[in-house]
Amino acid sequence: MRSLHQAVAVWQDLLEDSRWERRPDDFRLTVLNGSGRTHLRRYWTSGELADLDASLAAWQEALRLIPAGEAQRAGYLNNLGIGFNTRYQQTGDADELQRSIEALEEAVAEVDPASPDYADFLSNLGTGLRIRYECFGNIADLERALEHQDTAVARTPQGSSLRPARLSSRGLARQARYTALGVRSDLEGAIGDFTEAVTQTPTGDPRLAGRLSNLGSALGQRYARSGDLDDLEQSVDAFERAVRCTPARSPALWGFLNNLGRGLGQLHEHTRDPAHLDRAVETLTAGLRNTPPETPEATRCAVNLGGALVRRFEQSRSPADLDRAIRLFEQALRSNASESPWRAMIATNLSTALARRFDLASDPQDLEAALDLGREAVRAAAGDPQRPRALANLAAVVFQTFAEGDRAADFDECVRLHRQAVEEGLASAAEVSLKTAHFWGDWAFRRGAWPEAAEAYGQAFRALARLLDVQLVRPAREAWLRAIQGMTGRAAYALARAGDPSAAVSALEDGNARLLAEASASRRAALDALREAAPELHARYGRASERLAILEQERAFMPSPSPPGRVDEIRAERAALDAALAEIRALAGFSDFLCTPTLADAQTLLERSPPSRRALVYLTATAAGSLAVVITAAAVREVWLDLTLTELLAVLTGRGDSSAGEADGAWPEIPESLLPLFAALPLVGEAMMAPIADVLRTLDVEQVMLIPIGLLAALPLHAAPYPAGGRRLALLDEWPVAFVPNVRSLDAAQQEQRRRAARPQLVGVGNPQPGPRPLRAAEPELEWISQHFDPQARQTLCGEAATRSELLRGIGAATHLHFACHGRFEPAEPLASRLELSGHDALTLGDVLLGEASLSRARLVVLSACESAASDMRDLPDELVGLPAGFLQAGVPGVVGTLWPVDDLSTALLMHCFYALHLGTEAMAPVQALGQAQRWLREVTAKELVDFFRAHRRRPSFSLTFRRFEAAAAARFLPLPDADRPFAHPYYWAPFVMVGV
Repeated sequence: MRSLHQAVAVWQDLLEDSRWERRPDDFRLTVLNGSGRTHLRRYWTSGELADLDASLAAWQEALRLIPAGEAQRAGYLNNLGIGFNTRYQQTGDADELQRSIEALEEAVAEVDPASPDYADFLSNLGTGLRIRYECFGNIADLERALEHQDTAVARTPQGSSLRPARLSSRGLARQARYTALGVRSDLEGAIGDFTEAVTQTPTGDPRLAGRLSNLGSALGQRYARSGDLDDLEQSVDAFERAVRCTPARSPALWGFLNNLGRGLGQLHEHTRDPAHLDRAVETLTAGLRNTPPETPEATRCAVNLGGALVRRFEQSRSPADLDRAIRLFEQALRSNASESPWRAMIATNLSTALARRFDLASDPQDLEAALDLGREAVRAAAGDPQRPRALANLAAVVFQTFAEGDRAADFDECVRLHRQAVEEGLASAAEVSLKTAHFWGDWAFRRGAWPEAAEAYGQAFRALARLLDVQLVRPAREAWLRAIQGMTGRAAYALARAGDPSAAVSALEDGNARLLAEASASRRAALDALREAAPELHARYGRASERLAILEQERAFMPSPSPPGRVDEIRAERAALDAALAEIRALAGFSDFLCTPTLADAQTLLERSPPSRRALVYLTATAAGSLAVVITAAAVREVWLDLTLTELLAVLTGRGDSSAGEADGAWPEIPESLLPLFAALPLVGEAMMAPIADVLRTLDVEQVMLIPIGLLAALPLHAAPYPAGGRRLALLDEWPVAFVPNVRSLDAAQQEQRRRAARPQLVGVGNPQPGPRPLRAAEPELEWISQHFDPQARQTLCGEAATRSELLRGIGAATHLHFACHGRFEPAEPLASRLELSGHDALTLGDVLLGEASLSRARLVVLSACESAASDMRDLPDELVGLPAGFLQAGVPGVVGTLWPVDDLSTALLMHCFYALHLGTEAMAPVQALGQAQRWLREVTAKELVDFFRAHRRRPSFSLTFRRFEAAAAARFLPLPDADRPFAHPYYWAPFVMVGV
């Protein structure tokens, strides 16, 4: 910096010399050019506007000295254009931008195209045109900008010191076109340009920070569409490097700090690690310190920091964070008059924060101020995409007022505001509409206002469909699904109570296992088929969804005022997407493209697929009671059940009364953690399954397919006992029972089942070693099973041979995959759920879903492993994201899994019986074979088991290891009374479930 000051002083002395006017023009031009460049460089370092003005004055004076037509004019015009552009970025004066473009166009027109300067001037003109596009929205400016940048880069050789600048300029133009048109290749091209520019920029170059920030921004955009954590982490790393290499007094520092704070906030949303949010607060605090007060930049920093503090308060409940956020919002509000575009957003944020402080401290002044600010925000947000958020905030504050005073006027206004926020949000802010409708529906549900609850929940599902239409990444979809967890069952209950069972079924289909349906092989196949049948329409659908997603993401994490006309733009893009979907559905074979199945669709599916007398049973539990909807090809029955979710949870957590479980002391091997579950089974059987069974009998069905919602998906509903005809029965005693996530997955499974008919071929894994704990019965289990396959059609991987590489090598040829090994469900990271293999390796759910494991021929996957059928009941209770659901997503028609850790000997016996029934002379369907095997295991006596093992020991085809295992197993049952049933407890036979067909 000191050398810059010295250089500026030298040039200034020459300019102020008394002989200046008598100097030759060439000398004066050299001094003016040197002075202009030096002042501009010092401006880039210090941010002093006087330096920028001095450089502009120098180049304007130089141009007055050069006659028209002189070749050297082009260089000075180029410098002047750069200076005006820089001044526009500092002041926001559009006249400065126009003067910049005029100077740059004149420079390009006057320079010889063969000159080495031509590419540089084109690049600078392209930058000016891109910025003018961003200011006024004329797409022709952007197309011209990109054309010039392409030419400039093409004419700049590798290794040139000018190449990084030209790559950066082209990258910005590509990124702008991606934002404008949603063409994914533009974003990839921008990332490539920015990466190369950063790589070729030397350390210490003052332009490196800006190039790193560009790269971080583009990587963040790609993360928003891919969900790849690597993209987000690289984005944050680029922002951090940009901050580190920026001088403390640089005017660009606050922007880099804000970018870093935004990235850290996104990282917190993805990982939920509070340390990332703490760092975001620290970074945004530093950004605010580096921002000139009373400027738009200061407002942006204050709003962003206040938002981060509110989010941290929501986690930590620290009043200090909330108080600090309120002070920041109040300061920002004072700095922005009523006509400021920031006013509505700030008023909304401050109103929200004050309402939350009222919840803490019950100060009526906070609530009164929140109400006044909420009304002001709604008035100020007219025509802005932020208006639905302002309405939703005001609805929430009025709800608090009603809760405090219970006035009829407040009640009426509260309902009106919720309805208005939801309706306006559907047009321009679907995420606001979703959350508001969810709250409104739950409020109406608690009041038993069924038509109102049905209306609200119906709007919530419409908003959810709009969000998912744009195919955003899994973390974003998970966030929305997490926000509405539990709503599916309540919505269906309310719709059915309001007299619309068809809408209730649609709600259950809309909300249950949405992630499964969207990631399923059938959905991917539908998109591939569309690409093949109508490539232009497929591309238009993709562009519309991409563009709409970009507009929706503008409000993510740290929002800012939207440009004028943004609401109309969002509506236009939504209309374009809807039009594309309508055209797709008009094509032959695409009428149900990405549609939610209806009640009629479910009945049609049941009618056209054997066995014809099947029943689908949706089952949900709510705080108001439980509901089953039983559907056959010809009938629909609603079954109202008295058992509430509250009562069920009380029993499952050991707090409720139950007459069951008193005999569990006779089974000391049963884990204590499972005892409340077994205590709940009779309650579930008598209060839920018995009335359902009564209806099923009247409908004369042959097979039952259960679609349990939420918590019920974790229960062995097929094994819950109930009295019937003087006996204790369960569903599996009366019908074959399968579980399916929803009608979408059932339809896909049935289609895959028909396509995958082939000669049985086994790939089996048994007792991988070294591993967490040896499974003594796993290898004999696999040896038993393999006897049902031809010798040339079976591959068994046991012990140290059960490696990941060997499994992946053979898995593609298998029709039947059998895993007799440890399994683990990871609720915090479902894609990390795994089946343990040799050497502490694993096959993960991610391998299955991302295509690492080829399952194109697999008809049935059997997971005789611990917790293999468990799903995420912690964050996404309406989603089946366990291992069986993962295999269904990958296209496998049927999966057998387990709901809890299982005894390996009883598992081996059940699997032996299952395969004998499935692949033996009986040739039973998997669902029938599993039910019969479970009943056999439950009823088999000690004497029958001893005789069974003795008979097998005499068969020479089994190995010596196997015969020794059988001898030891038989010895286990010899001391027991002949009539004893060693595996009668549900612990042994109930966890096995058939998922799919």
